[in-house]
Amino acid sequence: MKKTTPLRLCALLAYAVALLACTEDDDATTYTTYTTYISGTLSTNAHDYRLKGTTILLTAAGVTSPDPNSVSFRWTIADPDAHTAWGQTIRYRCPLDAASITVALAASAYDAYGLSASKTITLIDDTFARAITDIPPGLPFTDPRDGQTYQYQHIGDLDWMTQNLNWAANGAAGKEYKNQPEYSILFGRYYTWNELTDPANPICPPGWRPPANADWENLAAALNNGQPLPFDAHWRTIGSNAAADAKINAQRIWPYDPNNTKKNTHGWNALPAGKIAAPNTSSDNGRYGYWWSADPCNSETAYYRYIVYNNDLCYYNHGDRQGLHLSVRCVR
Repeated sequence: MKKTTPLRLCALLAYAVALLACTEDDDATTYTTYTTYISGTLSTNAHDYRLKGTTILLTAAGVTSPDPNSVSFRWTIADPDAHTAWGQTIRYRCPLDAASITVALAASAYDAYGLSASKTITLIDDTFARAITDIPPGLPFTDPRDGQTYQYQHIGDLDWMTQNLNWAANGAAGKEYKNQPEYSILFGRYYTWNELTDPANPICPPGWRPPANADWENLAAALNNGQPLPFDAHWRTIGSNAAADAKINAQRIWPYDPNNTKKNTHGWNALPAGKIAAPNTSSDNGRYGYWWSADPCNSETAYYRYIVYNNDLCYYNHGDRQGLHLSVRCVR
């Protein structure tokens, strides 16, 4: 039998070590290390709501470095099928039979860590009556100024519009929430008190007018089993009796809360439209609803009522006549 010499033994050991090293390298995960980052906050111009069946342009924004022309933008849209497209701006047709789509965007560049963003867009029908469900049907009437159809109910001694006003006033009055027109289909437009009460440019349809404090009191009495309530009080139970547990694509518009069960006893259909404050800050949609009164409080402010999602009160307050934009219901 051959004896193993020290030299041969060393060679065998070296081979074994090399073999082991190769095996470990094969099992190890390889990580790519980049030398820079894409700077900025990646975002898109995707709206919160979009009309079913319409074609939209989606644009990537927010990259500050490197030059966006050297960045690749990859879009993945689930509706629920997955669609992929490349480019800073893409064209996409919203499906007719989906409740929502999810837009995922990724930005990549040579030798740089990438950025990503995503957003869910709710798809809606093109009218209030078709887009919002689980509210009682009202009586229809058409605004002759623009052909829009509204619903109303006779509550107490008055006819009340049961959806918020959406009169554009040829661009002279009324703002859109987040500057997105789809919000107006669901929640109407938002007006200042000065716009509400401008006699030269009435915003309510012909034959209708903005409600004064006394009209709000009349509504409250009807929603309070005929018991009168003064305007300058927070009305217990009226918030719940006025709020509608309405839905968009089977999803609640108001958040559920046991302290406000959204009974909508008379079909007034209060929805959480939110508000627009100066200079152009949209807030509280999905949580609070605000409506002007035609009565001033003082030389700078005017009264309004509001309802919140998590208790049954209908509050009163006053706000800036010129800078605060709230919803409007009209009466006759």
